[in-house]
Amino acid sequence: MRILYYFEDSVESTFGLLDIEILLPYFDKVVVFPNHNGHLNEYPAECEIANDYLEWNRFHPFQIILSHLGDVLEALFSVRKEAGLSITKWKKYLQKITSNIFRANEIVRYTASKKYAFENISAYAFWFYDSFFLANLKKQFPTITAVNRAHGGDIYEGQSTLAKFVLLRKMELKYLDRVVTVAKDGATYLQNRYPEFAHKISYNYLGILGGDTINPFPQQGFTIVTCSHVRDVKRVDKIAEVILNLDFPVTWYHIGNENKSEIVNDISVERYWNVRDRLFSKSNLKFIPKGNCSREEIFQFYETVPVNLFLSLSFTEGLPISMVEAISFGIPILATDVGGCREIVNEETGVLVEVDMENEEIIKSIEHFRDSKWNKPEIRKGIKQFWAENFDAEKNYKNMVKIIQGNG
Repeated sequence: MRILYYFEDSVESTFGLLDIEILLPYFDKVVVFPNHNGHLNEYPAECEIANDYLEWNRFHPFQIILSHLGDVLEALFSVRKEAGLSITKWKKYLQKITSNIFRANEIVRYTASKKYAFENISAYAFWFYDSFFLANLKKQFPTITAVNRAHGGDIYEGQSTLAKFVLLRKMELKYLDRVVTVAKDGATYLQNRYPEFAHKISYNYLGILGGDTINPFPQQGFTIVTCSHVRDVKRVDKIAEVILNLDFPVTWYHIGNENKSEIVNDISVERYWNVRDRLFSKSNLKFIPKGNCSREEIFQFYETVPVNLFLSLSFTEGLPISMVEAISFGIPILATDVGGCREIVNEETGVLVEVDMENEEIIKSIEHFRDSKWNKPEIRKGIKQFWAENFDAEKNYKNMVKIIQGNG
């Protein structure tokens, strides 16, 4: 009996739902360990949801230190340089270490309550933000297979949002069986950053389950689509400024949360909302914010709404699944050359621009795009073919299943 323990810790992401759908047939049982209450009702009915496994009222740091003194000391020793002489840092690091060990213990407790055999378990985390609990679980029970996916926001360490998570990365890499990035660029980065663990790091593309449909080519005007939450790394505020200054007729559909509640916390959200109001007053511009959409709604949109260009100006990326969705319908892309974008956007699928390119130059790139081969209906079949050869989830996950099962 092969059991999959699945950890998907991002409350705003539904990427893991597709993961589960594809992995489900390869395991006798799939147990989802949520770290939040989002999306619980969206997982397939066949999944066992361990939504009560983590009882934080049972967490007592001193008990963890006494019962796992060796683990705690090893982890503290690994962060001694970062902690230095700061008592505050030592306390913070100790809290992080003991809480992760507690989480591992709670997984052990749940396993014992279900009488599952550890040698039958593959433990798989979809994000690489904070995986010390998984590494500690593997250390306690070496017979499990422990595998971590990694994307972009959870890899590249220059990001302020990741600073607090990479503290125990060497410890994570030491005990995890494999870390599998979604793009070659991410794997190369981690291998260069942690050469002693390069043999544990590889990449396997994400993908989507697509059909035969190609997005209908627009007969008039110029339609741009963007797909992301409005937040700093996605730079939707920059996209809004660029589109605002286009001087030809444009329709812009934006798919994703506009995050108005985050105005006080994210300057890019404030800038976006400042520009947003002006978008509706431009005579040559039609702006249609779609809000959050399910995967099914996005696919239906691409099946029916003619689109000229998918646009992304992100500051950083892993392997953006939104781009994979676009090329699966034959839609060409213009995107910044960051992370794994160049593994999707190339001479067969679209145009890359530099991440620090000024708005005026991006406007020129869009104008050139409009008058180039990319804005022709005959190019779309080749774009879709590139998706089929590289990002068809059914093909890509066969190797990933072997890795998760400990056979890859």
